[in-house]
Amino acid sequence: MKKIKKLLFVGAFAFIASCGSSETGDTAKSDNTTDSTATESANSFKESIYNGSKVKIGNQIWMAENLNVDVFSNGEPIPEAKTAKEWNDAAKNEKPAWCYYDNDAENGKKFGKLYNWFAVSDPRGLAPKGWHVSSHEEWIALSAFVGSPVGKKIKNDSGWDLSGWTESNGDNSYGFNGLPGGCRSDDGTFLSLNGYGYFWTSTENNITTAHGRSLAVYDDIDRKKSSKGSGLTVRCIKDK
Repeated sequence: MKKIKKLLFVGAFAFIASCGSSETGDTAKSDNTTDSTATESANSFKESIYNGSKVKIGNQIWMAENLNVDVFSNGEPIPEAKTAKEWNDAAKNEKPAWCYYDNDAENGKKFGKLYNWFAVSDPRGLAPKGWHVSSHEEWIALSAFVGSPVGKKIKNDSGWDLSGWTESNGDNSYGFNGLPGGCRSDDGTFLSLNGYGYFWTSTENNITTAHGRSLAVYDDIDRKKSSKGSGLTVRCIKDK
């Protein structure tokens, strides 16, 4: 298993270099209390109101699916960038953009959309009314409540797959439904569908990067600093 894991990290190097650099993992304190209820139908957005699946974990209420909106909370459209040039131009010009992985709407039904950070941080609001994009600190709180191994507990119990890796799926014990939606690099390249789930936070790191999280076929959760032009999935938290 150690040999397989070593090969996994070598094979994932290009992904990490393109869509985010590694940081240390979240500090997680074990808490055996489970408080999760997934309710309502999936992916229903109307007039910036969210009617999809949600789950209560500790004191937080998370969306139990990746964000899949194509309008800001004020109703203005978010531009779709299909071609690599369109995606790269959005990054260079610091303009909001979204896409489906491989520009395939079928991927959107399962994994939601990929957004650049300029969409995440746009003052018009990416999250539907009553919600906000999860912050760096809110992911830390999630990890502390869930306890180690965080990745195992919040990954979905199916759909994670990487050749030669036999411990891919999580147990989804908190109903978070973490999915391997991959990412899109600044230059428009799509990477790592079914092997990695990569999530933006609303927290800026510096002028060129923002904080994110990655889930992988192994059972950890990693902090990342990603280029703002990258395309990552988004999870939102309900406003208090």
